[in-house]
Amino acid sequence: MRCRHRLIVECLAFFALLAVVTALVPSSVPAGSPYASALASLGAPAALAAGTCNNKACSNASHGLKFTCITSSGTNCKTVQGGRDCAVSGC
Repeated sequence: MRCRHRLIVECLAFFALLAVVTALVPSSVPAGSPYASALASLGAPAALAAGTCNNKACSNASHGLKFTCITSSGTNCKTVQGGRDCAVSGC
């Protein structure tokens, strides 16, 4: 029994060490490869903050089909095409 328990503990330690090593070693898959992770592109943009943040979001203007920017924390708002369209991005 002791031999079996020791083997189980050694296997668990091996897999834990393997998980740590694979987390620390960067992937060698090229960026344009179809085998790259779908989440690979999310790391860098999430780490980069916007230079300026106007803390506004898009809203329908009270006059017709145009848009306007209203106060909303954490987003950037920019009206385009004379207010007919609105672009929002996160800060």
